[in-house]
Amino acid sequence: MKLLKIYGTIFLVSVLISACSIIAPRVSSWDSPKGFTKMEVFNAALQAGKQSGMDNTSSDQEKGTMTFYKPIGKGGITQSLHVRDDQGIVNVQTTNDFYSSHFGDTPIGGGLHEEVIRKFHIFLFRNLNILDPSAKEYRIEKMK
Repeated sequence: MKLLKIYGTIFLVSVLISACSIIAPRVSSWDSPKGFTKMEVFNAALQAGKQSGMDNTSSDQEKGTMTFYKPIGKGGITQSLHVRDDQGIVNVQTTNDFYSSHFGDTPIGGGLHEEVIRKFHIFLFRNLNILDPSAKEYRIEKMK
């Protein structure tokens, strides 16, 4: 009986740790090749969000920020973007977070977070006419 309680506790802790990993927000970062302006990348990112099926909820070109929302099930994913120019290299950073409108809903897995980011980048690169695979490299990480 004691062994069963220990295994049960280990299982419960494992499930809770996995759940935290699944719903952890994802962040991505991409640096453009030289030659792009912040305005070009901002406009391409705004278009890419819409093309990837998200609704634009806010954007500020001067600050280089925009937010999108995609409903999924009883919740949805919010994707926030920040576009900035760093000495001729334009950087795009995204943050994806899941929101549920009902307590107890099954959280969206990290794979779906990452799929939304990948889809956004595919359209971003297409809109900027970037064909070089090395220029398409971006990083996705769990938010810490």
